Amino acid sequence: MGATSFANALPEQVIETDVLVIGGGISGARAAVEAAGADADVTLVTKGIFGSGTSVGPVVCAAVGPWSTPEDSKELHFEGIVVNGRRFLCDQELAKILADEAPDRLIELESYGHLWDRDEKGDIISFPEFVEEIRLPEESQHYYQNRYISSVRQGRYFGYTGRNVLDVLQAETRRRGVRVFEETTGVRLLTNQGWVVGALALDYLHGCWLIIKAQSTIIATGSISQLWYPWGLASREITGDGVAMAYRVGAIISDLELMMTAYLPCIAPSWSGRHKLLQSVIEFSPNYRPEYQIRWLNAKGEEFLKKYMSEIPQTYEEFYLKVIRGVQNELDEGRGPLYMDYRSLPREFLAEVAPFIIRMMDKLGQKEGDYLLEVGPNPMWSFGGIKVNVHGESSVPGLYACADAANCIKDGLGASVACGVTTCLVSGTRSGRYAAERARSIERLAIDMAEVEETRARARFWLELTNGVAPLLVKLEIGRVMQTYMHLKNEAGMLSALEKLAEIKAEVLPKLVVRSRSRRYNYELVEAFEIENMLDVAQMMVQASLLRKESRRHMFIREDYPHRDDQNWLKHIHIQKVAGEMTLTTVPVEFPYLRPDETGVRPAR
Repeated sequence: MGATSFANALPEQVIETDVLVIGGGISGARAAVEAAGADADVTLVTKGIFGSGTSVGPVVCAAVGPWSTPEDSKELHFEGIVVNGRRFLCDQELAKILADEAPDRLIELESYGHLWDRDEKGDIISFPEFVEEIRLPEESQHYYQNRYISSVRQGRYFGYTGRNVLDVLQAETRRRGVRVFEETTGVRLLTNQGWVVGALALDYLHGCWLIIKAQSTIIATGSISQLWYPWGLASREITGDGVAMAYRVGAIISDLELMMTAYLPCIAPSWSGRHKLLQSVIEFSPNYRPEYQIRWLNAKGEEFLKKYMSEIPQTYEEFYLKVIRGVQNELDEGRGPLYMDYRSLPREFLAEVAPFIIRMMDKLGQKEGDYLLEVGPNPMWSFGGIKVNVHGESSVPGLYACADAANCIKDGLGASVACGVTTCLVSGTRSGRYAAERARSIERLAIDMAEVEETRARARFWLELTNGVAPLLVKLEIGRVMQTYMHLKNEAGMLSALEKLAEIKAEVLPKLVVRSRSRRYNYELVEAFEIENMLDVAQMMVQASLLRKESRRHMFIREDYPHRDDQNWLKHIHIQKVAGEMTLTTVPVEFPYLRPDETGVRPAR
């Protein structure tokens, strides 16, 4: 079959639904459950297998509930998120909703069949060993409270919390009659007179187009961390599809430059009081010995971070810049790759505290005594995304978004780091509820088939080329640009990134070729659409990063602007497509509940 006839042979299916959910992680599943519970007809499309993806990763959840200490409160949790976690650069209304509603969202999971770890009395027990924060004197320590709970804890560190939460929501979704399309990627939001009225999706499992008409559409496609492909602490599906689709229909994208990058599984210097992640767990074990130490090594076997951390940093901006600069210098000067060294830890001890490390080593074929794990910059999530209000509504009628695809509160570093699952549950519930409410109140609008045909024509173009560039190679090149210029950020590097991204879009994208002629499971065709999304989102992120001339805690570090600048940059950066052009504007942060004092790290009283 020729390329043109192959593309034309892809059948289409037209689906009418009240609420369309694009994304099958925790937030998408919870949105579908809520909308179906409001008697809406719900369709969910997920790019991978329903129940897989990044949502399965979280070890614990965090909220103030019956498991919390008497001195803790929702008010303290909220204040910690705003002050310590975000340095006031956030939507305080969304932060307050997260702190207030998270306990109920966690507890109600048990009505769906989820079980939290409990003690012999039947009470939900906290996860006290999980200590991840790095604590510097500039911050108020009373925000640090143990709010963690887990599900099916294994060892002293690992749990299957995310996995189990998604499992029960997946089952509840199907029980409520939600129509689910797996291995189906959203390709384009469809509009009518400025409203989103559904989406075009590619069911690559069966090899057909889905034209989905919906009164309300919810984007739950996760973050953008695969821009750094193949690095990135997320599943391969997380390529910014939802953010890119929303941007193209005119939605406001907010704070996309704010990004959490980890060096997993990494540790902090000894001055921090607690090593980060696993080292703190090791030291809590009754079988701990002083020689049990995790070290961060370069290829020469040197504990390289020490030379960049000779003095205790006074601010978080200073700390993170030293870590980022140290990692980048080691890589640039040829002392990579970098490793986490677990060789001092016996296998039986690792089995007690963190059995997942043993599973990783076994998969890598490493034997006891040779436990070295390569690490590098791992983008985890953006703190920004599609701008939504407290109902999960975007700036475009008919379009909702939740969790990592939106500007929802993604974490509460300095208050509790494990807000990821609770953010998904709280924002998913709200978007599902209000999307269903809207769907009941409006008439269905027609689909513009010209939009559908324009997208299918692009697919035919990729398929008709006989010589060109494979999608995987383009993804790797985008990843190289982001790794090179968007880890240790400065103006010269980011200008180079923009130039190279524009070159890829102008010179390489037209040469994109889909070589596979398989109608079913043509993942090259999926990747071709992903590349368009990755390029748009990468350009948005770089442009916003150039505009923000400061550093801000762990969220944003610039080498050439190493300090926080509250006077000029307590502002959101909004990105919007206007008349076909990318426009950036700044909007001052609102302070409905808490306003910073003169230090910028405490609330004014």
